[in-house]
Amino acid sequence: MDERERTGPEICATDAARIAFKTADVAGLRLFYREAGDPSKPTIVLLHGFPSSSYQFHDLIPRLADRFHVIAPDYPGMGFSDAPAPTVLRPTFDDVTMAIDAFIAQRAPGQSSCTCTTSAARSECASRRPTPSGSPA
Repeated sequence: MDERERTGPEICATDAARIAFKTADVAGLRLFYREAGDPSKPTIVLLHGFPSSSYQFHDLIPRLADRFHVIAPDYPGMGFSDAPAPTVLRPTFDDVTMAIDAFIAQRAPGQSSCTCTTSAARSECASRRPTPSGSPA
């Protein structure tokens, strides 16, 4: 076995240990999220596709965590996040977006961040830069 084969699993195990599994209360919802990296570094928010969860990023998060603060939430009603009643949060893109925007404002306030979304149909990345008033540009 060469050096790379011997150290590969150790590196993966060490990196995986840096991922924290947390929940946040946002607008009356309990959202599950994975977090890694130094919060003082630029934040990357990884948003999963439908139907899916933040688990799809379990290999990517450790690869980014040495250079970025990485957050990957589960949408309301998906993964380990609570599934609210439709009277609390309608299952629409607008309402889910409102909840995720509130989550990002809570977990990465005042920082520049890049939010990456994935789905079967598309992949996009949108930058969020705070303005002097604190709202995204």
